[in-house]
Amino acid sequence: MFNPEVGQRESEQEIPQEGIIIDNQEEKKDHKKRGKVEIDVKRLNAENEEIKKAQEELKEKFSQKSPEEKKAEYQTRESKGKIRSIERGESTRYERGQIYKAYKILRKDIREAEKDGERAVGKRELLEEVRIRAKEVETDLDEAERQLIENIQMVDIETSEGKFSMPVAVLDLKKQEANEKGERKDDRVPYVFWGGIRANEQMDGCAMMAMALAGHKIYHITHLEQGDVKKPEKTRGIVAGRGDFSLQGEITEKVVDVLELEKFNLMGYSTGASVALEAAIRMSENGTSEKINDMVVIEPLGLEKMGILKLAYNFGIKEAMINLRREKAESDIKVMRQGGKTNKEDAKFSWLTTAPILSKKHFDADRLSKIKIGGKLQWWLGGNSPITNRKLTEQVLSNVAEKNPDINQELNIVEGATHSMLNMNALGLAQEFGKERLVSNSASPRILKRKDLANSAVKSIIEGIGTEPKE
Repeated sequence: MFNPEVGQRESEQEIPQEGIIIDNQEEKKDHKKRGKVEIDVKRLNAENEEIKKAQEELKEKFSQKSPEEKKAEYQTRESKGKIRSIERGESTRYERGQIYKAYKILRKDIREAEKDGERAVGKRELLEEVRIRAKEVETDLDEAERQLIENIQMVDIETSEGKFSMPVAVLDLKKQEANEKGERKDDRVPYVFWGGIRANEQMDGCAMMAMALAGHKIYHITHLEQGDVKKPEKTRGIVAGRGDFSLQGEITEKVVDVLELEKFNLMGYSTGASVALEAAIRMSENGTSEKINDMVVIEPLGLEKMGILKLAYNFGIKEAMINLRREKAESDIKVMRQGGKTNKEDAKFSWLTTAPILSKKHFDADRLSKIKIGGKLQWWLGGNSPITNRKLTEQVLSNVAEKNPDINQELNIVEGATHSMLNMNALGLAQEFGKERLVSNSASPRILKRKDLANSAVKSIIEGIGTEPKE
């Protein structure tokens, strides 16, 4: 076996054969061979234990943030990716910075172990495994960055309010292998996603790239507030006059028709969650909701009348103060800066039209019980969110279950998470969305802890190393 500590192959050792007398030469050879195998197994088991110990130490140290990190997270310098020299965005640079942080911790541990005369085999092998997997992640991040910029199509639709041309981005990192006939079949159900208020695909980059890294194919529809959306001149007035997101719900149905999606998972976050609910209700009433497989509704507004002042206070003060106290640097990258350079919003549309709509009540048990989809309706709330109301949501979903016993719904509470959780723990949530779980029609929540949800790709890498037996 190669010993990375000394750089040469170790001499084989034999198990002492005390008290055993073997006359037959073949039996002696077999016995000797068995002894060597036993030694190799013991050595591998010992190394596995070293890797496991190094992994646990790395997880503990990686989860800790230094005072410097709390002010400015590890993030690589502005640079261009290897794929078509596309400039890396804030989230990609954050992910690369976290990889660098893991390298830095392991290299320091290896130096200190060697200085103290301790074995560092486990740490070295762990570092090599992190390197191998991190290189794959870095390649995927550059490809996702390219797709966010280049994989955008303008989807032309005709609605009851006129013609719209909607920017739709699609991310997919999974390579489809051809069968014997040369056919490429994809059995995955893609996601159709509306993000937070006024967001385009770049501003929702954290969630988009995380979904792609988790193996999902995802389409992103840009909000009407953005200048890249080609729309009737009076669109803002139309939305204000309606006082809800029914137009966006109609747009959703039209877009998936043009994209020719026979089945899709409908996903929405914050403002986008309200849009997704409107779309599902509309399609259920029109008899076209069989196209919807699962729904993922994250931090939805509209289950209560909040009022514009309370909404502004909860968003602008309470949510901001929580992130400021805990993880301002990471929040600045993922929530504030990601995609900010691409923002072409009509601010009056966002804050004088959309925000007042968000402050109103739009959904009760009667409306929600009309939703008829093929899969599960997943509700996701942050346990520390000042925007959503857990107690009210549980009551509404309990009433929905009574009115529609056939609905398959699930309430997920992420303890320690705020309204920003889709950006802060994007990969961990993306991994959860696609998991198979038991059918349910209960408002009793499923409890998760935010600390158990990956906030970076390298955290998932670290979790996955050292658990498989070495061959």
